[in-house]
Amino acid sequence: MIASHYVPRISWLKQLLSHVDLDTRESAARLLGIACSAIPPATSSDLISELLSAISKTSNLRFVVHQIELLVSGGDNF
Repeated sequence: MIASHYVPRISWLKQLLSHVDLDTRESAARLLGIACSAIPPATSSDLISELLSAISKTSNLRFVVHQIELLVSGGDNF
């Protein structure tokens, strides 16, 4: 399954969420959403909480919120 392929890469994908290129950030968010479908719900919840706490530390909330929406949707638009 493709989702399990990205589970070991979650920390790398999280780093890409701050990339300067919009398409890279969006792709990383979608892949994170896909990877979250292969991890336990508690782990997904912790990841989402971590990303939400990052919102308070950034001045560009718009793209962070969009990335979290992609994550929560499981990357369904990919």
